[in-house]
Amino acid sequence: MATFVKEHSGILYDEDFNENSLLWTLSPSDEDCLRFEKDGLHILYSDQYISYTMKEPETSYCVITQLDHVPYNKEDNGGILLLANNQKYAECQTYMASEPSTVDNNGANLGLTKNFDSTYVRYSIDGKSVSPNTASSDGNYVIPKNAQTIYNSEDNFTDIVYKYLKLIKINGKIKNTYQFLASCNGINWIEVGQTEFEQISRLGLFLYSSDGDTLTALQNNAKFVCNRWTIYDNTNITIKGINILQAFEITESDEKDNVRTVLRSDTTPGINITQQDNTVKINSNNILLPIRNGRIRIFPKGHYDITLGEFDMGKETFGGDVFSLNYDIRVFVDNKQVKRGEVFDIGKLYRNRYRRYIVISNFEDIPIANLKVSIIAYSDYYSGEKEVKIAMYDDSKKDQDPDQYTFTDTLTIPLIEAESDVELIMKLSDTPEQGFYTAADSYKFKILIE
Repeated sequence: MATFVKEHSGILYDEDFNENSLLWTLSPSDEDCLRFEKDGLHILYSDQYISYTMKEPETSYCVITQLDHVPYNKEDNGGILLLANNQKYAECQTYMASEPSTVDNNGANLGLTKNFDSTYVRYSIDGKSVSPNTASSDGNYVIPKNAQTIYNSEDNFTDIVYKYLKLIKINGKIKNTYQFLASCNGINWIEVGQTEFEQISRLGLFLYSSDGDTLTALQNNAKFVCNRWTIYDNTNITIKGINILQAFEITESDEKDNVRTVLRSDTTPGINITQQDNTVKINSNNILLPIRNGRIRIFPKGHYDITLGEFDMGKETFGGDVFSLNYDIRVFVDNKQVKRGEVFDIGKLYRNRYRRYIVISNFEDIPIANLKVSIIAYSDYYSGEKEVKIAMYDDSKKDQDPDQYTFTDTLTIPLIEAESDVELIMKLSDTPEQGFYTAADSYKFKILIE
């Protein structure tokens, strides 16, 4: 029976802010600015610029944060902060939009106006000042070529306050690229800008209102709450072991066992899924993360009603997670079973036994496609893999010289039918020294099946 395991968790850091953590630094150091409650971190309003930051990971990463921000005036700004030093920083605000819409605060319209095209937004506050939706200290931001600058203070739109912000860091040789995205639902994202820095020391959250104070904010039901802050190492969810003949469906369920389909590999639009050999990569940018209580169901392409296997994915699934679907495939050399992943020692080479046979047996009740078989090194002290080559066995060539085969270190078996075998031929050779062949003491190597 096939097994499904998580080989690697992509989570680098996860915080629900139920209590203070020594990994975070508050500036200014006024603990009255923060409250840690069941729904997350509350940053309280004041007339100072408040930041709550942590050390930035050195590697590439993704941050996704869920925010509950109810502004109370047009100067109320908050979101994600990148901080190099006091002079170099970038911030991604919750005020972003892709279409005209209105956000009311306690029944009062905030009176913000803006201009936008299909993807990017620029602000016009009362038709006077204009700034990009993703701000940086040095003006280093990207506006698309088709962006239109039409200032009209009479449109009277108010901004969507986006509930989800995402930051993606891509390491470069000299400078690192930081991409900002925003979403209302965690599924449909717009890119709101990007910037480059040679080095960022800290990242986190900020809140600023030039005329803000806690009492006025509370009286107007304003708040800035970070429900969750998660850092993971990349956007891809990787699943090993799904072949080109198969499709899959991923579902999730809530605490009341309500089931929602996250994606179907054969029908869901807008989600980038790539496959190489038997490895599938799902770009999670348009998936609401985490996938909670996920289940994956595998079925033959074109036959959704047939289930080949169904497996739990765990309590939460994030980008960077790697899963492996392992089938019951067994390896036999000269009718002796070899444990996969363990060292195989052929022993002493005898000239009259320079060929051996490998049988790959599929013990599953489903066919398996594109099975990759490799001969790999055991250690630096044994070089047996250098003298071992394999080829697909052809019964019609059984009486012919082994040179009739094309031998290689790695080959791919196109298909093994359910509960059947495929036979390979393994050629052992010695390295000639001064025209003579010497018998090797031993051939030690591993047979890798992917």
